Amino acid sequence: MQHLSVRTREHVVPFLCVVVLAMLPACSSGPVPQARPRPSLWVVQSRWVSALDLLDKVPVDQTLRSDTSVFLGYGPGVNGGGPLPATSWAWASYASFREQLRDPGQAPFFDNIRLVMYDPEAWSATPIDEQRLPVLYMQRFARLAKRHGWQVLLTPNPDLMTVTGGACVARTGESMIAAYVRCDIAGSAAKAADIVETQAQAFESNPAAYRSFVQSTASQARLANPQVRVIAGLSTEQGAAAMYTGWNSVRDVVDGYYLSIGKNPPRVGVALRFLRMVAAPTASGPST
Repeated sequence: MQHLSVRTREHVVPFLCVVVLAMLPACSSGPVPQARPRPSLWVVQSRWVSALDLLDKVPVDQTLRSDTSVFLGYGPGVNGGGPLPATSWAWASYASFREQLRDPGQAPFFDNIRLVMYDPEAWSATPIDEQRLPVLYMQRFARLAKRHGWQVLLTPNPDLMTVTGGACVARTGESMIAAYVRCDIAGSAAKAADIVETQAQAFESNPAAYRSFVQSTASQARLANPQVRVIAGLSTEQGAAAMYTGWNSVRDVVDGYYLSIGKNPPRVGVALRFLRMVAAPTASGPST
């Protein structure tokens, strides 16, 4: 069986920030403090780490490499050898995860796995039943993973709130972000997971909207599971300055970030510019 490829998540849902600001609670429009700790948990695809290393390894080492970070997929080769075995992997389908585990021929693939990720979204990679019942399938994915002793990362996308026939979806006139919070998707995920992501990347350039969404879902997740680690999504789609704005707005809220790098075309240069901003000694902003 072929492995389901790790998601690139290059798409960004075009939200209207004004709608979000009206629908979400505790949305602040005031200045964002600069002096905050730097969360050290990063989730990123190994292939992008390799590509970044080739351009400038220093900010990659300073920012992405830590004892807590997660590199998804096969690692870079060493001394000209082949790729290192994967220690973490992502699936968009519980059914695919279960089938791969049941295949005896796949046993060597799982020998080095330490963390597994489930990324249900309103897309073809996630079966419609899983889209309609994301909480149920997050629970099933997590139970199966923990049976093998693996850590679990859950990253349910807000677009699940738009799925026809879903167990909890946006009501008439309600944004999918407001529905995501009302349906307590983050809290449900946290009950089953070690790490939960809020996919807030569309709001990177609007720190008030970004912070409001992340803060609301982080609160729900930690209320459901005080031990859970919460990460926020960042994407290269809106540029390095927008990424920095989103990153900076929740440094006191999250334990880390999911760094998504677009592949059509590859936006490794955008990610590198962002990492250089983060790695700057003062981390004072994107203008330097």
